[in-house]
Amino acid sequence: MRDPATELRLVVGKLALLLAFVYVLVLVAALVGVAKGEGIPFVGYVVLLLPALPFVMSSREAVRLHRAGDVDQARTSLKRCAMYAGLGLVLLIVVGMALDGMS
Repeated sequence: MRDPATELRLVVGKLALLLAFVYVLVLVAALVGVAKGEGIPFVGYVVLLLPALPFVMSSREAVRLHRAGDVDQARTSLKRCAMYAGLGLVLLIVVGMALDGMS
């Protein structure tokens, strides 16, 4: 059995990967909307790309977190992973509200 701190790190990493996957699903939904002809203004698509960077960074840190053998390195990756995932989630919510106001 692993210690609770290691389990917490793994859960945070998995949550960050899940949030990144949800963002990818939002992008796919936007592409389906374009294919159906129910698009949003061009600025909306540019704004939709804003959360991409934090989600990519959190996914990278989640992989580092799962592979970390050193406790100090895992602790640093945990903080970065949680910060980037939270920032990406906040940006995704703000972008969603902004896009709802555009349509």
